[in-house]
Amino acid sequence: TTGPEIWRQTKGKVDAIAITAGTGGTIGGTSNYLKEVNPNIRVFMPDIGSVVTVDETHPGPELKLCRIPREVRVRDTIISGIGPSDFYTGVAAARVDEIIKLEEDIEPIWMMRYLAKKEGLFVGGSSGVNALGAYVAAKILGPGHTIVTVLCDHGAAYTSSLLSEEWLKARGVEFQKDEKFDDLSYLDSFV
Repeated sequence: TTGPEIWRQTKGKVDAIAITAGTGGTIGGTSNYLKEVNPNIRVFMPDIGSVVTVDETHPGPELKLCRIPREVRVRDTIISGIGPSDFYTGVAAARVDEIIKLEEDIEPIWMMRYLAKKEGLFVGGSSGVNALGAYVAAKILGPGHTIVTVLCDHGAAYTSSLLSEEWLKARGVEFQKDEKFDDLSYLDSFV
């Protein structure tokens, strides 16, 4: 139902979506629906921790995606719900044009804090990844494009983890003490 909802709410004026994969259900269903109604819609999948890779033998708008087994991944992410070690058919069914590789956990966590401070949106880690993916997609596509993402989790579930300075510090993630989380240009060094 997410694809039809996006199509309806944008009145068909959507240029791209940016949605990460947990089980892959949202990006699988949404990308398939939107590509059916407009094959020119770009589908970006932000990915953290080298969880998903592209099978280069299937280029084009319907890339075949496959999971990297946990034991051979570059690293795992501290953001829960993204990139489980199992292979999910939702991810395989997704029609992805571009995977946006996010290299550091700090990027989506920074985005979570930015959204809370500047936009009044108290979101969780998956939403931080999605919002960051939309930001990168906007940089790629340039001005004048409508890019949609999904804010799929609430920040309350992360008060003792991703929003806890002590918890983050124990996992090697630290922000500068004077960080204000009020300017997206901070993210430009990552993208």
